[in-house]
Amino acid sequence: MKKADVTTLARDALILRRWALRAIATTSCDRCPDVAPRAWELFLRAEHCALPLRRKVLRLDHDLPADAAPILAAIALEETQRVISARAQLRRVSQWAHSNNRKVVILKGAVAAGHDESAVDLSDIDLWISPGTEDPLLEWLGTSGHSPKKHAAQHHHASRLTDQLVAVEVHHTIPYANLEPAWESRTLPLAPESPRLHRLDPADHLWHVLIHASVQHIDRRGRLRDLLLLSHASSLCSDRDRDLVHARATSHPATDVLHPMLQMAEAITAGQEPVDAFTTIAAARYLDTATGPRHPAVRFLFSNAATTAALYGIPGCKHHMARVLTSRDSVTPVPGLRWFQRRSPRFGGAIVLGLRFIKRAASLVLAAPRAHAARRLVRGLDYISVTKHLFS
Repeated sequence: MKKADVTTLARDALILRRWALRAIATTSCDRCPDVAPRAWELFLRAEHCALPLRRKVLRLDHDLPADAAPILAAIALEETQRVISARAQLRRVSQWAHSNNRKVVILKGAVAAGHDESAVDLSDIDLWISPGTEDPLLEWLGTSGHSPKKHAAQHHHASRLTDQLVAVEVHHTIPYANLEPAWESRTLPLAPESPRLHRLDPADHLWHVLIHASVQHIDRRGRLRDLLLLSHASSLCSDRDRDLVHARATSHPATDVLHPMLQMAEAITAGQEPVDAFTTIAAARYLDTATGPRHPAVRFLFSNAATTAALYGIPGCKHHMARVLTSRDSVTPVPGLRWFQRRSPRFGGAIVLGLRFIKRAASLVLAAPRAHAARRLVRGLDYISVTKHLFS
């Protein structure tokens, strides 16, 4: 695809984002932008918001362009299928937990999956069970048709895959959130129809969802799917809960990101159009999604997280590089290196860590031009918007 075509697609996706934010958050909306079908697909694939957007379009009887409606319906159907799959997985886990008298805590997007009005797209369901007691659950997953991936993450066991559309991740820690030691005692039942399944206390849940989409995965900052999930988490909170989360956000090193995310989500909850604080990150997301690596040899170096980090300059790049240290002890998925790492944990681990640093540094070098293009795209779009306003 030519560079000019990619820029046009990303610009149209940004126009759709501005319209969609207003459509999702409020009961009145401008006429839907008339953009190319490919821009619709790019926007929906990057933002993972087809299901809630279609719910709102149908409820308010918005008119969509003839070539846009089937695209929205098709991608919303894909997201619906993953939600249905997640619900089926939760029912099975609930049955296991009830039969074995175990408490299982459901995290993040799966908490919202039980209700049609709050469900958003998800690729897996995240579970937490007391450390040291995971083996029976993992064994049951194995006997019920779930096969593990080849390697685990630092904070959860290897994802369990099945013929269902979503995977199951069993966590032994909840990273980055730094929840208070007594968080487990504050958990609440998930739903009457899901015995033995719990969710985090409202303030803890809101904080975890916020940290996950802002700090743990910086490329998800401002993504519509995550803003809607954050909005749902906020709706479960009392005013005191929200005040607690705002206080934590104020004292956090990433406060300049956490507060805008909270403000956008709370505006959506209140039925108000949010001020988009993440337009440039969205532009980078669209450019990354539309282009991608051209050569398979460098595909593993392309990362939307690296592009997002590059947008934040030196502090963002430092944060991106420092994340390597959090995976210091995780096993590499590369077979030869994995053998070396296990054979000599100290020396092999140092080699793997060094290669990870090199990979991240290279990804930042490749991301710099895309970050520059994203800034330029947003400046151009803002100029066009101001000009139209002046002469309309």
